[in-house]
Amino acid sequence: MRSLRRARAFALAFALAAAFARSASGAPPWLEDGKAGRFFVDAVGGVGLYQSSLGGTFASATAGATFGVSFGEARRLYLVVPFQLQITGVSTTVMLPIGFQYDITIIPGLYLFPRISFGYAFVAPYDPNSDSQSGGVLIPELGVKMVVRKRWNLGASLSLPIVFGQTATDTGNVLTTVIYYRLTGFAGINF
Repeated sequence: MRSLRRARAFALAFALAAAFARSASGAPPWLEDGKAGRFFVDAVGGVGLYQSSLGGTFASATAGATFGVSFGEARRLYLVVPFQLQITGVSTTVMLPIGFQYDITIIPGLYLFPRISFGYAFVAPYDPNSDSQSGGVLIPELGVKMVVRKRWNLGASLSLPIVFGQTATDTGNVLTTVIYYRLTGFAGINF
């Protein structure tokens, strides 16, 4: 009963907000189809968990920036460079991938986007007795983005960065894989 009342209250609040936000064209004035330019820059931050093939599951934080340039007049397909730092209790991983993103319009100004990136990763452990690791990174991602007044990006994404490379152990070099489970938020600009 209580959840039904909450659902009704939410529906009423949403309907009232939508009614007051609409312009003569029938869409909220701050949501329009398209983007202001073919380039974008987003600041990214988030949280997650990571799991190593050497054992353990730990918390992590993400910081970075994503740069993109679109192809075509529709500005849906982007070449992206999502520079990222993955910070954990034992190391910082620098990720320098390049990839593609495709914006799928849900309603004018609201997009669902799949993104895939691949590139270089460098793991810098905090322990001075540990060796750093160079390797690759693969980042599949799925997100939602709102573009306000064709200029400002606000959104969130779920991503699964997979960092792989060789790590020196007492028995020799072994291939290690670290998987990050992340939820990130971002804000940026189209120009």
